[in-house]
Amino acid sequence: MPSARPRTPGVKISLAIVHLKPTDVGGKVAALGVGIVSPIPGISFIINHLASGAVGVEGNIAALDNGTALKEFYGRNRNPINIFSCNSFEEFACDKYNLDRFAAQIAEMPAENPVKP
Repeated sequence: MPSARPRTPGVKISLAIVHLKPTDVGGKVAALGVGIVSPIPGISFIINHLASGAVGVEGNIAALDNGTALKEFYGRNRNPINIFSCNSFEEFACDKYNLDRFAAQIAEMPAENPVKP
């Protein structure tokens, strides 16, 4: 069943995923192995960093009645480097987590800048 068009005043949230890099599971496993046997301190940190996934979003919030941009935003989050987390070994676990965080933050934005009639 189609929904009715929202009544103004209201806001329209436009969102785009502008960067999506999955975690390199093989790289994470290699970093763990290198960290255990390597005499060079920090090498596993570097490999972990390169193997980490990342996600970036950008968008805006605009008034429905006249299209005026109320807020624009951009965010990019990297997979936190935690070799002891099972999520570190799942290809898109970091991206799902960060997109949930972005969604929660974006949902709060209209309340910060309500549209006045």
